[in-house]
Amino acid sequence: MRERGIVIEVNDGRALVEIEPGEGCGKGCACSAVEGKEHLRRVEIEAPGDVRPGSMVTLEVSSGQVIASSAVLFLGPPACFVAGAALSKPVLAALGAQMSADDGMMLCGAVAFVVGLVGAILFSRRGAQRDWLKPQIVEVFNAAP
Repeated sequence: MRERGIVIEVNDGRALVEIEPGEGCGKGCACSAVEGKEHLRRVEIEAPGDVRPGSMVTLEVSSGQVIASSAVLFLGPPACFVAGAALSKPVLAALGAQMSADDGMMLCGAVAFVVGLVGAILFSRRGAQRDWLKPQIVEVFNAAP
């Protein structure tokens, strides 16, 4: 996934980049419009040696990491729900619970969904702390002298 941006400042090997909204952004998404005005995002990332304030840069985030993160966040909790519902009969029998099969499936599925959701949230926080989804500067244009 690639985006364009302009370097605002460079300090101690880190660049503050203002990212322009992509062409695919519509007026309803968070990255493009706030009260009818274009919204520019800013990110602080590692700066290669030739980056200077005013430089236009191309930023890239690994597609593989985006897909893996999306899978964990959006497929994990529903998969846990289905697994919890499928395993409800032996789990409830082991616990000695007396309830209908449908209620047991919903209860076990809901508990498993919450467990999957907590896992997805913890995974997301861990990724944010490690900056593994932060973009990297891959091209520099019009570097100021």
